[in-house]
Amino acid sequence: MLALRLPTRLLRSPARSLAATRHCVLPQVRHITRDGPSSRSNALLNEQVVAENPVAQQLLDTGVWKPSQRSTKAAAAKKAPAKSRPRKGVTGDKSRIHITSEDLCDDIISYVGADLERHRGCDLIDLYPGAGVWSRKLNDFLQPRSHILMEPDDKLYEPFLQPLLDRPGTVLVPKSGIMWKELATVLTPEFLPHQKIREGDALYERNDTLLVTANLASHPRKRFNSFDSLAKLVYHQFVDSIRSSTLFQRYGQVRMLVWSCADDTHTLLPRHIQKRKKAAIATELYCEWVREVCSLHAPDPSWLGRDYAMDQYVAANTIKKMEEAGMTVPPGRETGLYTEVKEAMDEGVEFERPGSKAPSYRRAFNSELKGLEALEASGKLKKNTAESNTLSHHRYRVQSELRRHDQVISLSLALDRAHKQLAEMQAAGKDNSKAAQEFADEWEAQFRAGLQATYQAFITYRHNLHIIRQTPPVLHRDRRTYEPLAIRKSDFFPRVECNLIDIQPRPINPLFRKSNIESSGAGHTVELMMGFMLMSSGQSMDRVLDSVWPGAADYIIPRWTSAHDLAQGGLPTIPHKMAHLTPRMLNARQWEQMLELWMEWPFRPSFSELIARFHEAEGEEDEIATEAVPAA
Repeated sequence: MLALRLPTRLLRSPARSLAATRHCVLPQVRHITRDGPSSRSNALLNEQVVAENPVAQQLLDTGVWKPSQRSTKAAAAKKAPAKSRPRKGVTGDKSRIHITSEDLCDDIISYVGADLERHRGCDLIDLYPGAGVWSRKLNDFLQPRSHILMEPDDKLYEPFLQPLLDRPGTVLVPKSGIMWKELATVLTPEFLPHQKIREGDALYERNDTLLVTANLASHPRKRFNSFDSLAKLVYHQFVDSIRSSTLFQRYGQVRMLVWSCADDTHTLLPRHIQKRKKAAIATELYCEWVREVCSLHAPDPSWLGRDYAMDQYVAANTIKKMEEAGMTVPPGRETGLYTEVKEAMDEGVEFERPGSKAPSYRRAFNSELKGLEALEASGKLKKNTAESNTLSHHRYRVQSELRRHDQVISLSLALDRAHKQLAEMQAAGKDNSKAAQEFADEWEAQFRAGLQATYQAFITYRHNLHIIRQTPPVLHRDRRTYEPLAIRKSDFFPRVECNLIDIQPRPINPLFRKSNIESSGAGHTVELMMGFMLMSSGQSMDRVLDSVWPGAADYIIPRWTSAHDLAQGGLPTIPHKMAHLTPRMLNARQWEQMLELWMEWPFRPSFSELIARFHEAEGEEDEIATEAVPAA
């Protein structure tokens, strides 16, 4: 096979997964380099190395986990946990996080157990079981015919896993389950005598007789190549194995239950369109669902986020689904959003479909503003002080946002009316190009009369509105059938927040499976194109397609029916740069149809020509990216 030398820049972005990540063999986890600054501290603090249940105390007694000298001011006043003497000769990866709360595991099983029933009596592959609390609870419920524990630190955790090992069908394999050469040693008839490698259409069928669970949580996080987290890399390869039918997915479509730290799943399961990148789109293409079973569910830290009414609306719909299914959240496991929306629903509040009222955002300064206003109301706030100046500043920000959001909803409602009118004209067989141009001119005048900051606010709001209005919504998070359970730091040792992700594969478009570069290479092609297009995610699709290859838009756009149909998440053509469909707005079906049309195009370039084109287009890409937000 021809060896292609990829440009360095492409290895960092669009083509990164082609050569650097898809089939790489990972080194031993404990030898991977620690990363630099992140949302998590790079060392364990005293307050994190605290045992709050018997299993956590057993782990602490091994002496593997020791706090750093640094700590917070609050924790500095507390006595550091007593240092335990490690068992002689026992070592292990001290960055690993363990589920130690039996209550959390019991709550999860009682909450989603009905959905796990179909796996009862299955073969269970368990990667990095560690202390084994989750493994034991899952074994209790599923009663698997075989339970394969892959644990590289077997000497350290064998005492924890011994109750499981005493059960029939359970075996401990002292190897790393995320090193694919070692995982392959258990994907054999010796360990899985009931599983058969599938071919043809059978690969697209669910295999409920095999279940995979893994614990990828670590603190501090570990880097690998261009991934800032080892867990993100493993997630990427787990999802890609669905496309390629490799690893355990060669036995059919196998469900995965994966533990990881909360900030390792932001790209896999984004909360809004700004974070919807290649990883999230891949799950939409390859997975029936990606669900968060339990999580910290803290407020989104990003400045823009999305209209809070969208989060409330989705939560209200989810609660209705739960009530229809007879699901109830275990006491004490309610998230803040669930509690807020459920109480409002019990009082008769109806949460309207987003798009009819001005957006509102939960800002970090809102709580400080309330505190200062309460201080002012009590008469304790003095004039000409730092506090009074901060109060004035926050009030100005609030008023400025209100004016901007009023303009945003006015522009959005006008666009909705235009879409409806143009769609009706198109359905009646009338030419709507003149009406579209007239609207674009009027709409541009409305933009020009507004605030300059309205442009970016409108783009963010409108794009989020577009993906949440579809049936089903584009984001997996917005399709959820139940609210995640709230976790506590005390559920884990060390005390670092983790979440449990449930991934169910689905049948995928056959074109995505064609990854042989010497043949059609459709799978590699769409991945390369997707990475390039998402770097200009705010541009119109006709311009982005022509930046991929000249003439592509002329062939694809007129034939791309799902991009023009409102019912399929498309948009009527309006000659205005703020009214076009953009790469980050495309749903899974639109990506699929675009690939189908690309492969039909008689003048499409070869894969190697695409790579060369993207390297040459570096300057052009920077040029069009600067025009994503027009000047006022």
